[in-house]
Amino acid sequence: MSYKKIGILGDIHTSHERLETALNYLHQEAVCDLILCVGDIVDGPDDAEVCCELLREDPLVVAVSGNHDRWCLQGHRREPSTATQKDDLSEENVDYLDQLPVHRLLPIPQGQLLLFHGDALDRPAWQELYGGSAETEGRSTIDLSVATASSEQIRSLLKRWADASVRWFVLGHKHRRLLRCIEGHYFLNPGAFRHGRSYDVGFCVLDLQAPSVTFYDMPQISTIRQARHIKL
Repeated sequence: MSYKKIGILGDIHTSHERLETALNYLHQEAVCDLILCVGDIVDGPDDAEVCCELLREDPLVVAVSGNHDRWCLQGHRREPSTATQKDDLSEENVDYLDQLPVHRLLPIPQGQLLLFHGDALDRPAWQELYGGSAETEGRSTIDLSVATASSEQIRSLLKRWADASVRWFVLGHKHRRLLRCIEGHYFLNPGAFRHGRSYDVGFCVLDLQAPSVTFYDMPQISTIRQARHIKL
């Protein structure tokens, strides 16, 4: 099956109410045939258990693990009060997190899409993706002008997946929106569900038939509004 309309959830960080609202929208309004989760499901002030259940029980959801998910299972960096403890999760949800891969390849009409969290990227790679400098690294970036890969990690990433015909790289980790074209390959970050002053709170829909990317804001837990619609 080649997926054509894909909902993409950013870092969730236990925001179970926003997650449920977004999933309902992606099923009922956007009518997606696939929903991707970039990882970092746990660690936050809300309910990691409910988040895992919502993702695990949704037949359209395909997820990868983030660094916070792996830290939770390893008992690493569990000191913050908002850190999810492994013992607080059901056995089913621990197993769910444990079986999440670090990346997935998914078929799309133009080739394949690579889903991964992005925590292994170094700072030069992030600076390249978000505009090329330390100042732009902290900002949302929508730039469809075709750039040439300049950082070692981005060049390596494109080379590694060239034989797999990867056209789209979907990732998270940074809680800011990203749509960037580098050597004919698209890099897409939907934002995050974790609320913060410098974060883009929401999700996006990748429509490969239109083709277009639509970003959605979630200023309130139950509120969804279109933020940007970009034709490709």
